Amino acid sequence: MDNFIDVLVKDVTGENEGRRVSYMIRFNALLMCFYFMCWMSVFTFYRMSVAIIISAMALVANMVAVEMTYQKRNGPARIVFAAVLCAWMAYFVAWWGWECGVQHFVFVLITLAFAGTYVSDFGKILLSIGVFILRMLLYIWHMSHEPVEHLARTVSIIFQMINIITIFVSIVIILFLFTHDKMETEAKLARYNAKLMDQAGHDHLTRLPNRTKALAYLSEMILGGEITRGVSVAIGDIDYFKKINDTYGHDAGDAVLRFLASTFSSFMKDHGMAVRWGGEEFLFIFKNENLDDAAYLLNKLLDKIRFSHIEWNDLDLQVTMTFGVTDMEIPMDADLTPQAVQASIDEAITFADKKLYMGKAKGRNMIIM
Repeated sequence: MDNFIDVLVKDVTGENEGRRVSYMIRFNALLMCFYFMCWMSVFTFYRMSVAIIISAMALVANMVAVEMTYQKRNGPARIVFAAVLCAWMAYFVAWWGWECGVQHFVFVLITLAFAGTYVSDFGKILLSIGVFILRMLLYIWHMSHEPVEHLARTVSIIFQMINIITIFVSIVIILFLFTHDKMETEAKLARYNAKLMDQAGHDHLTRLPNRTKALAYLSEMILGGEITRGVSVAIGDIDYFKKINDTYGHDAGDAVLRFLASTFSSFMKDHGMAVRWGGEEFLFIFKNENLDDAAYLLNKLLDKIRFSHIEWNDLDLQVTMTFGVTDMEIPMDADLTPQAVQASIDEAITFADKKLYMGKAKGRNMIIM
């Protein structure tokens, strides 16, 4: 069974064509093979020798169409499939009349024209017009000619059931493959876009949010009314980071950055956001924390950093940091505009940066508030 399914879904497609088209033609041609085998059985039972021969020819043609899909010849396979359907509808209507439902195969053709071809929109419209003309010609023939053979009611019902079931299954196959392929493609595109957005908003080395994401986060948080107790921001700088790079190399510096980023991310998850601001500088956003609360938390973080041991190439690296922290002035409701919020953010970050440099001037490894 597994081997049969593997053969059935073998992904062999023509140049510039996806597997969807190959599967549509293959599965529908296989369905029509089964369909014509049914008719051969029915015609054999009723001893209709001419109909048996025509059904056998149609069966062989659809088997050829199936084989073509394995040979990167989807276009010719599609033509064979459509030509057999058109000829079969003409034969059926001419011989047994309109009541057997075979004329409804035009809906299979028009569905395949839109979902199973890569022609232009204009080309699809032309194909649709061709199918419409075929349907009208069949109807005109039916209205102006008597069928060659009138079927008994029981036989007519059997004919209708076989045709209706096959048409329904054929259209379901086409639409299922078309929508499944489209939804799969859209899902992949959504995942890819999400990945791109994530990459655009995060630093590739530390995986912390970057400057762009931080500013958007601050702005959305304030404008969204999420602030109840204020916002504080801090900028931290790794002390003598250049010396680490010069002494041990940039790989050691990267190891320090990744270690600290992991520490910051874990520490800040319940308080706001830690951000890779640039180089060895990090921004800390304390949501609903006043200046005293933020300073208290930074002291805990600084102690954690001081006593951390960063292992790299059998070395035990230790670092300290200097922080500048300030609270942010939130505009009053009447003045709460994106422009006013951005100005408040810029002002707070500038103050925090100035306090950071005050800490550096005073000897580093401290917090200035």
